[in-house]
Amino acid sequence: MEPAIKVIGLGKCTGCFGCKNSCPVSNAIEMKIDSEGFYKPYITKFCINCGKCQQGCPVISYEKNNKLNGVYAAWSLDNRTVLKSSSGGIFTEIAKIIIENEGVVFGATWDQGIVKHSKINKIEEIYKLQGSKYIPSDIGETFIEVKKYLKLGKKVLYSGLPCQIAALKKIVSNENLLTVDLICHGVPSLNVFKKYINELSKEEFKSTDFRNKDKKWTNYLIRYFFRKEIITHSQKEDIFFRGFMKDVYLGKPCYNCQFKGEKSGNARIADITLADFWGIPRKLFNKDQGVSLVVLNNEKARLYFELLEKNIFFEEVTIEKALKWNKSFFESAKSNQNRKEFFKDLSEYTMPKLEKKYFPRDKKIYEIYSFSINLIKRFIKFILWKIGVLE
Repeated sequence: MEPAIKVIGLGKCTGCFGCKNSCPVSNAIEMKIDSEGFYKPYITKFCINCGKCQQGCPVISYEKNNKLNGVYAAWSLDNRTVLKSSSGGIFTEIAKIIIENEGVVFGATWDQGIVKHSKINKIEEIYKLQGSKYIPSDIGETFIEVKKYLKLGKKVLYSGLPCQIAALKKIVSNENLLTVDLICHGVPSLNVFKKYINELSKEEFKSTDFRNKDKKWTNYLIRYFFRKEIITHSQKEDIFFRGFMKDVYLGKPCYNCQFKGEKSGNARIADITLADFWGIPRKLFNKDQGVSLVVLNNEKARLYFELLEKNIFFEEVTIEKALKWNKSFFESAKSNQNRKEFFKDLSEYTMPKLEKKYFPRDKKIYEIYSFSINLIKRFIKFILWKIGVLE
């Protein structure tokens, strides 16, 4: 049988590592960064053409049978947990339950300047998995590790992108496995990120805090940590983040993602889906410290959520309200017409020049827009105060 990558083609590969973790020959598949900056499988001479990798490829097929079981705005009652998390700290609270029951937790962590999936089994290690990492993650052979722990009777929590969770669930099926996926905007190029980092500083790069809350949740900062230097940008001025949000250099499959849920809330991949609750009603704003959107996708998720209830604030909301500002739940990123030309120019231009050419921002218009929006907000707030709606 042909290897999975030959069946689907590199253009449809999400870099989920499903084929790598399904292969019975350890060195038959090598996961490498391709010319655009995304993990792809490369078949070596050791391949025995057994076709096992097809069984771990969710692009070929996967089950999508979850049904909506509840939607909540929520945050941890531990303020330190909320401040260290990208949103409301719900992932941390789930991880605590698993670890307190002698289980293990897998998630994305920084490791010498790159993002990898790894396991923890101590509450004091949860910080390693906290925070968003907006670059491709090296899954390694963590799906194989999950199988080993499940065979030992351990409870396992695995957090990842929908395509990664889809791959894991093709390889592993066990009641002791709890999966969490994220509402994913898309995966940006690792090559673009590395270029940006190298232009920011000549020091050794350590990690990035993409969602620093020193200026609150809705006005987050992006911090780059080097050996000695720390560089801080606002979300609006950071070139890498702006290009990411403009969809200029996402992975090709992200523009037609097959791992989304439905607008009804059904058909998500994982047991639990987490995200920032953008557009949260004012009464649930949590002092601008962060609110999680929690979508329960089956009965197993419901049972775990009930275990959380004593440690979190939560309020049920409608799926329509939850997804009004979270359309990535069911919609793919829009294809960017400049993507191909951008990658041609990547090695030739600096990031500021690439920004100017491919995703420019008119500072004057932006300043006028921001001033106008803030003025309108203040006016509305004054009117609401006058009529007694706000105290």
